[in-house]
Amino acid sequence: MGAFVWFPHFLHWPFSPGVFIAILGFLAAFVTFWEPQRGLVKALWTGLFFGLMVGEIWMVSKDRDKHELDEQNARKQAQQQEFNLSLLMFQSAVQNDQLAGIKRQMREAKGDPAQMAELRSKAAATQKAANATAAAIMPRIVDQIRVQAGIYSTQQRDLDNRYQMYVTDPDPRRRTPPFDLNKEKARFHSEFEINVRPLIGMADSLRQTLLMGAPQGADDAEMEAWFARASQGGELTYEDVMKAGRYLQGLAERSAAAATS
Repeated sequence: MGAFVWFPHFLHWPFSPGVFIAILGFLAAFVTFWEPQRGLVKALWTGLFFGLMVGEIWMVSKDRDKHELDEQNARKQAQQQEFNLSLLMFQSAVQNDQLAGIKRQMREAKGDPAQMAELRSKAAATQKAANATAAAIMPRIVDQIRVQAGIYSTQQRDLDNRYQMYVTDPDPRRRTPPFDLNKEKARFHSEFEINVRPLIGMADSLRQTLLMGAPQGADDAEMEAWFARASQGGELTYEDVMKAGRYLQGLAERSAAAATS
């Protein structure tokens, strides 16, 4: 058993697709140089070849079934994560509404010290719960922002590579129709903004919640101005979006640390 562990991965059971074909090819080459003469031996070789063929089909089928099962589980996991995120976003909205209602009651109860004390205590507990929810959601939103930024970055690199191949192609016939690099980059940038702007909007709402319970940071004022511009339709560059992602991640960590201190 110990020696088996050291076998290459493709020799572990179940075999990877192609192993039986490789064995079949080796045996076919062997039989080419040593052709069996007796009928029984020929029958055994034929049975062996048929068995290897059936084994290869079986391994391909098992590999395909495993791949389909993995994809199905991945889809279920993604759907569950989306559902959980939706629940957390709904919970955050409810907590913010509750907090706004408590603050409205506090403005109306300024002449009643006992009621003000009760409302302050309720507001602090609701704010703490809202901060905890926002801190739980923020890393997931940041992950989605980074995924969109990664897709955009890959698209830009691919465009640069295609353009380089286009301008260095010695055959002018392959350079038609003309390749407009700026136009293509603008198109992908527009798609990037369409995909990432809703995430930035959700992150901004969570950011405002977290700032109520997190210690002040050096970048708070700068990012406040950036989110204000983004909410008004300002351009979203790759660099700024990545910087916002790092800031939001740090803000969630600051808020979580403040809640446990």
